Amino acid sequence: MENSEIKAITYQASMRLSIKLQKLDLVKLKLSEYNTAYLNKYLTDLDFYSNLYGQLLHKAIIKLKKPIKESTFIDYGGGSGFLSLFAKELGFKTFSPFIDESYDEEESSFKRMQKITSEVKRICSMSQDEMHEWYYEMQDIFIHNRELIKKYGERYHESQREVIDNAYEELMK
Repeated sequence: MENSEIKAITYQASMRLSIKLQKLDLVKLKLSEYNTAYLNKYLTDLDFYSNLYGQLLHKAIIKLKKPIKESTFIDYGGGSGFLSLFAKELGFKTFSPFIDESYDEEESSFKRMQKITSEVKRICSMSQDEMHEWYYEMQDIFIHNRELIKKYGERYHESQREVIDNAYEELMK
């Protein structure tokens, strides 16, 4: 996928997400005060955050330092969830219900980290058999996300090949 094509795809996802977010009625959603305030912050400066996270995902897709087919997008839950929303708009899937993602709804940073730590401990306490079963239950999500990244990566590699070919042609003139 060509750099400009990746940029176009992330821009289009940004626009689709912006339209969806602008239509949100935060009162009807009955979110916690924390999530409402956080989301309001993003809605107030939607252009800024859409551009910021769009650039972040654009660079992440381009600058992976290992084969794209071996890469997975993971949002560790340290913020408001905006990056996850953006990744979902690009087509990525999360690991819910296999991973408890309720930390995204937690107002307190301390409690959020407790929830994340608890989930990590739960996963780490699984037996090898449980881990294998759990992994195979999530296989469709892994495959979906891998194929999406491969699609973006293939277009990027094609564009790089074209850049190199064009540079070579220019040098040979």
